[in-house]
Amino acid sequence: MTAIDIPRNVATTARATAPLIHIGYHKTGTTFLQKRVFGSPESGFACPWGQQPPEVVQRFILCNAFSFDPGAARAPFDRGLQEAARGGRVPVMSHEQLSGHPIGGTYETKEIADRLHATFPEARILIGIREQKAMILSFYRQAIRKGHAMSLSELIGTGQEPAGWAPRLRLEHLAFHHAVSYYQGLFGPERVLVLPMELLKQDQAEYVARIARFTGLQAPDLEVRKPENVGWLGFALAVRRRLNLLVPRRQLGGPYCRRWYIAWKITDLVNAAAPRKLHQAFDDRLRAQIAQRVGDFYRDSNRELEHRAGLDLGGFGYDVGA
Repeated sequence: MTAIDIPRNVATTARATAPLIHIGYHKTGTTFLQKRVFGSPESGFACPWGQQPPEVVQRFILCNAFSFDPGAARAPFDRGLQEAARGGRVPVMSHEQLSGHPIGGTYETKEIADRLHATFPEARILIGIREQKAMILSFYRQAIRKGHAMSLSELIGTGQEPAGWAPRLRLEHLAFHHAVSYYQGLFGPERVLVLPMELLKQDQAEYVARIARFTGLQAPDLEVRKPENVGWLGFALAVRRRLNLLVPRRQLGGPYCRRWYIAWKITDLVNAAAPRKLHQAFDDRLRAQIAQRVGDFYRDSNRELEHRAGLDLGGFGYDVGA
């Protein structure tokens, strides 16, 4: 770890350790990282603002773009940066909405990158990715889990939308080379680390070790954990989608109603009790629909990303062509 002078445009006289900013993406193992790595006392990281700090959302996502001020945005974080430095730890800001929030209809990935760079130009950036077709299915499961009753076609569209209209989840959002190349241009290629979720599934220790090396830490000896925040299987997903028609959506910041918890219990029971072949049939239908919609849309993007990130994405199942 190295102590870095904080630039004059975010003026303060203190010295602090360069933060690691983990921007997501959604559905790439963020819960594992936030709870088991960044939140672990043995890891060498510190989360002085919490594991998913609301201040990050307030300062960099919900802010008024016309009045954004990097000095004011940095001020709430200065104390935590200095505390982490005194403890010899790497401070982490981790929030997947920093890469956009497609289920919520927001795609300000570039604008958020600009705000982060203006505020923390000394930062290191961690970007998690995932094979796009699997990621789309995971997004759909999460949308149903959150109370939506949309069909898969309503989420990703058909490709025949008229001009001026777009589906909730735009395919181009998952062409990762755009965000990676932009962050590399802002912070420098050596300060941007891209890791596929498939590596996390294959070798948790190596996944965590790469993050540790990137930040100048020794790899922590963490217990291997099962995946967290796993979505419902196919038939349970179909059942919950229909139950969502009967359940009022949660009001902004408000509590869940009783019917929400009843629907959750029913879905959990169906998920556990339904035959695996039935779940598989529904999942296969969704995967086939996604494959038909996507086609080779991500091939060129994945090839570019392989070059920029130094990864063998083809070996992890991404479409890179022959």
